[in-house]
Amino acid sequence: MKNLNGSACAVSHAVSSKIPFRSLLLILVCAGLIQCSQIFWRDASLGAVKIPATNGEVEVTVTYQEKNSWDPTMGTTLKRGYQTRLKRSGNNPAETQFKGWILTDTMKCTDACEFEGGASDQYGVSPLSYTWTGGEPKEK
Repeated sequence: MKNLNGSACAVSHAVSSKIPFRSLLLILVCAGLIQCSQIFWRDASLGAVKIPATNGEVEVTVTYQEKNSWDPTMGTTLKRGYQTRLKRSGNNPAETQFKGWILTDTMKCTDACEFEGGASDQYGVSPLSYTWTGGEPKEK
């Protein structure tokens, strides 16, 4: 192309920055996997709770796995694999870990501990009464 005085001029074309489809797809997949809490289970816990006992205290730790639900209206995470650790300190120390959960608000400890708990993946649903003196908790 020539301008009015006859010299050549460069025609500027808008350079389009096209991202190849494969690269875009790879970026989207990586971004999705990094924040895909609906796919992967992660470890979580309710945190340690200390219950006073006659001769010391009992520390209760409930751990489980959780992931986000695919249903955004659910309002909570999906949970599974509850494990509870009981650790008594004081004159008669003992420690045990078992499959299941404990409602720590129901736990009362003297020489033995009494509490409500269960083994299902639904925390707090249909609890049973248990007694623990050391070793495995026993259903009442």
